[in-house]
Amino acid sequence: MKMNRIAASLVAATINAVFGFIVAWTLVRYRFRIRDGDPWSEPTSHTTFQFYNLTSGRYALRFAGSLDGVHWTETPSAVRFAIATVFLAIVGFKHLRMSRRTLTYGVGLGTLYGVAQLLQTAGLGLTQASTSGFVTGLYVVITPLLAAVLFKARIGLWTWVAVGLATVGLGVLSLNGSGLGSVGLGEVLTLASAAVYAAHIIALSRWATPETSLSLAIVQMAMITIVCGIGALPGGIQLPSQGTDWLRILYLALVAGALTIVLQTWAQAIVEPTRAAVIMASEPVWAAGFAVGLGGERITGRMLLGGLSIVVAMYLVELAPRLARRRSSAAGG
Repeated sequence: MKMNRIAASLVAATINAVFGFIVAWTLVRYRFRIRDGDPWSEPTSHTTFQFYNLTSGRYALRFAGSLDGVHWTETPSAVRFAIATVFLAIVGFKHLRMSRRTLTYGVGLGTLYGVAQLLQTAGLGLTQASTSGFVTGLYVVITPLLAAVLFKARIGLWTWVAVGLATVGLGVLSLNGSGLGSVGLGEVLTLASAAVYAAHIIALSRWATPETSLSLAIVQMAMITIVCGIGALPGGIQLPSQGTDWLRILYLALVAGALTIVLQTWAQAIVEPTRAAVIMASEPVWAAGFAVGLGGERITGRMLLGGLSIVVAMYLVELAPRLARRRSSAAGG
């Protein structure tokens, strides 16, 4: 909770809300209130709220976010990351392989991911939600570019085609026909977050091994908790007040947090970064699928076109290495 004292001369205020860390921002709904005793506002997809005719006094400005319009949470991501860290440490204690190298790599990876989330959050407060979702998803383009520049990685033609298709799919699913609009500080910060996400993907593919994936995941999660916790301190950390809210946080911590980071770390130990980036770009497809299946949303042409583009991109990025091996075998024969 963040307390704000409104000066007597101030009669209006504009507030930018930031909630969560997902690519499919267009699915998030927000609500707010400026006093604890006031009712919540009507749910909206807008992230900017304006208040008029404010009187001098102390206000408790609170935001909540939801994906389905029914279940709401105010808890910062740092809380669920902390729960995920403790859970992984307890469950995986007997299987840890914690060397100095693993610890160093984990700290670096966790710092990258945490900084990317903070940049994405700051950017979201200064731009439209749909624009933020698309620009964040540009890590699928930045990943092969960074890999080529930093490590002289060779990116094949079909992989570039897959990257292009994934970008088109992200745009179709995220922008809602609104376009990018003008480029300002919010877009720059969000693009910076996409670049840091891309750096995390590349570093994870280079540093992770199947044997150390669990240990590396735990150190990463701990560092993400620290970085996001520092970012949440200025506004305060609001813990859930009801048992049902805790259950939702536990689900996010254990399934969307602990399980996801372990699986990603293990998978990227055997999958090259560009392929991983294209596959992860399918997140909006899954979000749209759940919105239709569980949220009751109607299937639209935009969903089909964007989803198909990303699915084809995933197919191409998996097909490219096989084609390369066939050419190599044919040349050798």
